[in-house]
Amino acid sequence: MMELRDRLLRKLRERLYIHQVRGVLDTPPLVPRDDGVIVYSMIGTKVLLPYLVAVKSLHHFLRRGRVVILDDGTLTDADKAVLAHHLGKPEILSTAKVDTHGCPTYSSWKRLFALLELRRENYVIQLDSDTVTIGDVPLVTELVDRKTSFILRGEDGVAFTDPATIARQARAYALAPGEKAHVQLAMEAEMDRVSIPGHDKLRYVRGCAGFSGFAPDPGGSRLAASAIRPILQFLERAFWPGHAVHPFHRHISLSWRCLWPGQPADDRAAESGCVIRSPGSLQGRRSRRPGR
Repeated sequence: MMELRDRLLRKLRERLYIHQVRGVLDTPPLVPRDDGVIVYSMIGTKVLLPYLVAVKSLHHFLRRGRVVILDDGTLTDADKAVLAHHLGKPEILSTAKVDTHGCPTYSSWKRLFALLELRRENYVIQLDSDTVTIGDVPLVTELVDRKTSFILRGEDGVAFTDPATIARQARAYALAPGEKAHVQLAMEAEMDRVSIPGHDKLRYVRGCAGFSGFAPDPGGSRLAASAIRPILQFLERAFWPGHAVHPFHRHISLSWRCLWPGQPADDRAAESGCVIRSPGSLQGRRSRRPGR
């Protein structure tokens, strides 16, 4: 009964929010800056108005960057006209043209792989459509200037850790006879299989995709795919033997459980309190989602 009530309240809050944010269509257009910074999101027609609030509010306080959008396949011509007017004719990519190099082709993976191509020569800030920036973001500006990556914590208490430690911790969890580990735990138990040529000091963190920064790196998506595939192959053998096609898109997303090669990464942005989730109940200390 409580679950049904919560679902109904969430739907009601979402509809109320969509109604309330229609005023964003009356705000002045964003003026993009070709300064090596990209504000990147994957969106569809359902979140058009919340997305305009998210991207305009961030750009207002950040005062950096141009917008790039990954169309989830549902944006209409009318949507694209609105985006062109309000965001300075942003580049709109198609998920159909994103190559995941043999990794799963679910939307979250395509979002990540498209981002990794964009970051070859740009600092890319991934922004979810259910966020609102409510004040200055000096820490984000500092990290962009230092070309240092950042990510919001996925849960309280997580920290950047080397893959070998993560694997050791995951393996320490005892399994009941005949049971299999949750696929996320099984993946983490194999993190010490990851190897990226030229990057000996990898660090791993359970992060949140809602707001994260990726410093320029020429490695691109092929480099990420080469690191991820050994884990996928192991999971296929352990969890889905006999499958000819990877079923991972139905079970796991590695996209925002991040490995940071190269530049140091910084998670202090999680504490800035300036970028919040849109209306709803609190999730953690700083994040909110509609209706939750």
